[in-house]
This record gives sequence, C-alpha cells and structure tokens, in this order.
Amino acid sequence: MLTLVIIILFVAPTSYGLVESHNFSFSLFDSKSCENGSNLICWGSVNAANGILNITPDEPQVQNGTSEVGRVLYRYPLTAWPASFSTTFTTRILTDSTVSGDGIAFIIVQNNKPSPPESYGSFIGILDPSTEGGVLHQLAVELDTYKNAREIDGNHIAIDTTSIEYPVAVKSLSDIGINLKSGRNITVKIEYDGWKKMLDNLIL
Repeated sequence: MLTLVIIILFVAPTSYGLVESHNFSFSLFDSKSCENGSNLICWGSVNAANGILNITPDEPQVQNGTSEVGRVLYRYPLTAWPASFSTTFTTRILTDSTVSGDGIAFIIVQNNKPSPPESYGSFIGILDPSTEGGVLHQLAVELDTYKNAREIDGNHIAIDTTSIEYPVAVKSLSDIGINLKSGRNITVKIEYDGWKKMLDNLIL
C-alpha cells in the first residue's frame, strides 16, 4: 500500500524565445482541486480531499489485485527549456508492514496525457515497456521505495529522462539518514538552471 500526498507535476513543452515568469502555490487540496476548470489535471487513481492529494488508494492493492497509477499535472503549459525553475513540495509515503508500492516522481512532460498504460510498478508512472528507452521526452526526479532489479536499494532518489532502468543519476537516501517510507512529511526542493543545464535537488 502506498499513499502519496502533495505532488505537483508540470506539463511543459519545448519553447524558445522570451521566457515569462510564472509563480503558483498549492497549500491545500479539496474535492474541487481536480475538477474541470481547476488548475490541475488528475489522472488515474488520484483523489483530492481533506487538504491532501492521495495519488494511490489507501487500501492495499495486493488484496484487490490492482496496480494503481496516479498522475497530477499543472493544467497550463510552461516553458521548461531553456528556462529555469524551482519547486518545493511535501509528500508523505505510507505503507503497511508487508506491502509497499514503488514510489513517486516529480515529472516534466511534453503533453497533458495520462501515464503510459503499463507504467505501474517499477516504472512509477513515468514510462512503460513501450516507451522505455527514448520515445518520450521528459525529465523526472523519482523517490523510489522498492528495490527492483539493477536498483541500488529500496530507498533512493534518481533522475530519469529516457530510461527507468538506467537513470541519469542515482543516490541512496539511507546514506543521509532519510527513510522515504517513514510515514513522516518529507519536503523536496528541485531547482533547474536551463542555461547552465544543472539540476539540483534537496530532501529535508
């Protein structure tokens, strides 16, 4: 079981020329947060209520035989390259004693479509077998909570572009005393400098 809260994903097409500045913040979520006409597009298993976004359901997926994927996108396209951006979000990952999902990701994507159809499990809603290896142009920072083949452990952060199996960069969070499945609020800050082509992230 994996419940994820307060994660905002952006739709950002490639565009050049004059870059406008955009600032927005989401402090609380309710049932209207995912309705048509709101600033967010919610796909899949997302539920907004009581101030939070649940990306996947509270009930254990292993019992009902389903593999859930949720995706939340900012509704309006933004320029991501060569622009710079900074974002901060808070997430809380809850598991029971025996079952864990695979994680959560902050993602910049090329359109406002839902996650690929088979992107559950180790693909964390980013890619699937048909898109692994370069079909999609995107950038993702994943917080991974389950050790799959070729992964360093079940508690790491990685930067993905065209492949989940072969991330651009990866680091165990156990090395710095952070446990993604602790059930506590974890604040993530991500900064990207489009001119220097540098991506930094900080977990608190």
